[in-house]
Amino acid sequence: NARLQEGILAAGLTEPQFAALEALFHLGPMNASDLARKLLRSGPNLTVVLDNLESAGLARRERSTTDRRCIVVHITPEGRERVQAVFP
Repeated sequence: NARLQEGILAAGLTEPQFAALEALFHLGPMNASDLARKLLRSGPNLTVVLDNLESAGLARRERSTTDRRCIVVHITPEGRERVQAVFP
């Protein structure tokens, strides 16, 4: 666990940021509310996490093409590299 935390910090991420990227890495793009439930985070808390990931170029949000109320979160290639740096 300590080794994982060191890897997360070395990758320049917080634990919530890494958790979001890891879920997107393994499960693929998902609705922001589903991601919040998966990570046991409140909507506003996840918004802050996603804002920071998006400004770092590690994730991106898009409106769903089938339901404009939904936001779908995607991991970027840079985000994939960051996750793989923690889990070689």
